[in-house]
Amino acid sequence: MDELEDFLAHTITVRTKLGTGSYGPIYAEPVTLTPEDGTGVLVDEETRLVRAADGTEAVSSTTIVARVAQADALTPGSRVTLPSGDETTILSRSVATTPGLDDMPEHVEAACE
Repeated sequence: MDELEDFLAHTITVRTKLGTGSYGPIYAEPVTLTPEDGTGVLVDEETRLVRAADGTEAVSSTTIVARVAQADALTPGSRVTLPSGDETTILSRSVATTPGLDDMPEHVEAACE
């Protein structure tokens, strides 16, 4: 059992943004992150001011915390279906790695609209 397992108890569905086409954003097929398969997340529905990927200030109403292995799925512009069924968009993402510090859990945080 890793340090985060008890906290990553929520299930979300992510459609990772791949780019933009002539008709708008292009997304990957939906992927479900769930505790049952070891990819669960923590969903924190707290409003806070964040800096979006383009550098502008934005209001985030949800933060998603996941293992570093899910960082590629949780990129800015990606669409997320929360446990409540609400859909949101990832504004920014930060990855916390801790090389050589075994007591500190590595994780990714995604700030959502």
